[in-house]
Amino acid sequence: MDENGSVLSHSQHALEGKILEDPVSLRSAASDDVLMQAIGSDIMDVTAPLMIASKKWGAVRVGFSLHEMKSKAAKVRNFILLTGLITIFLGGAAAIFIAKRITDPIHKLHKGTEIIGEGNLDYRVDISTGDEIEQLATAFNTMTTELQKDYLAIESGKKQWEETFDAISDPLFIHDREFKIIRCNRAYAETAGMPFKEVIGKPYYEVFPKMGGPMKGCQKTLETQEEGEEEIPLPDIDKTYNAKFYFIRDAYGKYLYSLHILEDITEEKRADEEMHDLFLSALSSLASAIEAKSQWTKGHSERVTAYALKIGREMGLSDDVLDDLSIAGLLHDIGKIGTYDGILDKSGKLTDEEYEIVKKHPEKGVDVLSPIKQLKHIIPWIKGHHERYDGRGYPDGLKGEEIPLQARILAVADTFDSMTAERPYRETPGKEKTVEELKRYSGTQFDSKVVEAFLRTIS
Repeated sequence: MDENGSVLSHSQHALEGKILEDPVSLRSAASDDVLMQAIGSDIMDVTAPLMIASKKWGAVRVGFSLHEMKSKAAKVRNFILLTGLITIFLGGAAAIFIAKRITDPIHKLHKGTEIIGEGNLDYRVDISTGDEIEQLATAFNTMTTELQKDYLAIESGKKQWEETFDAISDPLFIHDREFKIIRCNRAYAETAGMPFKEVIGKPYYEVFPKMGGPMKGCQKTLETQEEGEEEIPLPDIDKTYNAKFYFIRDAYGKYLYSLHILEDITEEKRADEEMHDLFLSALSSLASAIEAKSQWTKGHSERVTAYALKIGREMGLSDDVLDDLSIAGLLHDIGKIGTYDGILDKSGKLTDEEYEIVKKHPEKGVDVLSPIKQLKHIIPWIKGHHERYDGRGYPDGLKGEEIPLQARILAVADTFDSMTAERPYRETPGKEKTVEELKRYSGTQFDSKVVEAFLRTIS
């Protein structure tokens, strides 16, 4: 009978096609296991369910006499087991065949992916299944062909870029956020004195230029994400480089790496220093020429410059400002080049008219220096070195912080040298008296902070 209890075959043909509803038949149809039921005193009804691939297909019922039960039950059991084994074997063989037909092409695709992933872009997948998998393989081969074309184009561009990179004469390198070198050109490796392979992966400050950590300009570039540059003196090798820093981003603005270009400016720096020294020598000669107009002012500008630099260092001025202050010290009296020699050498007290002529020398100094654009920033210092902190000075009557700090420094230095030097119209009051005068007029004629700084330098 089938799984619904309908009789498929019966020794009594009249019962075929019917559903038996007696209790024994109903229990037989519902059973999933071998079921034995006694019918009367001599008949044993045996039901054996037909299970294939865990599915019940129906059942076989056999009526045995109790005497023949054992032998016939054994035959039925053996038949059922044999049938099940054959069915399982055939089903497994069919499943393996179907699975192999599907999985073999997929394995080929997987193998092709691995081979191409290893860099062999010449490999192509050969699949002829006549179905969707073959179409997938064709698309895969087309993609690989296009990928190969793009790769060759990238390799060509990379080669051109590397050739250009190495052709640059200035040392340059690329580093990541940890300052480790990703790429450098030939000039950088040669400057560092290391093989190219040993340079890559190391922090650049351990390679070149060697220092205790990253360059300040480099760190600032990472923080601000803006380009910058910094002068790097390397006294150990007697070189000076101008380092330029560039922040490189991807298409989305995200940080990729930093590019550094190191320009050797050693010779240029030396030339600038020589030119600067020549310039200072010319200014010193000019100041000496001015002071040569009077034997009483000889050496005055050099001494004022020396005092002014002491004050400037005491007040923490930068080296650049101190350089400019030294120029201003040498030229602070350049306006006296237009003052009559008789007035400068006069042994007696100046008349009001003569004093007014002398008071014009700061403005005349401005007239003399204005055509020199390199000195434009120090002209206010020279013009203001006779201004007073209380606003009663000349030529503009500036007061307090209105007077440039460098002019206030020159005022103290100029006064101290003038009072401690011999003059035709008076004897020098001496250093102690001059110091007392500076203290006395501190806060009125002079900036008290400047006076205090100066006194610390001579104590």
